[in-house]
Amino acid sequence: MAFQRAEADRNKKPPHPVVGASFEGFAMENILASAGDYESSFYRTGAGAEIDLVLRRGRRLVAFELKSSTVPRVTQGFWNALEDISPDEAYVVAPVKEIYPIKRGVLVTPLHDAIDKLDNDRQP
Repeated sequence: MAFQRAEADRNKKPPHPVVGASFEGFAMENILASAGDYESSFYRTGAGAEIDLVLRRGRRLVAFELKSSTVPRVTQGFWNALEDISPDEAYVVAPVKEIYPIKRGVLVTPLHDAIDKLDNDRQP
């Protein structure tokens, strides 16, 4: 019971300013370590469209937006970027327990499932 109250109180406090950048760096390094022969980049425009990580292998594109929230929200810039690059798959990687769809074929996924997906892509 005390743990549940402490957890509820912790969730009410705003996160420390470095939490988002820390999670993004951690997630990106782990995804890149499993990316194999994918080429990595990011996508940003002057108009504000952005995707944190784009992996390319030949004509295949996979987009990753990295969010530290357990209830991740993406900006309009993310949706605009998806329209610009038309990836084959798009994921919002966040500290969630299971995969679930948001809209336009985008899946919210835990980091370990994103890594597993890339590892499975490398299997012969």
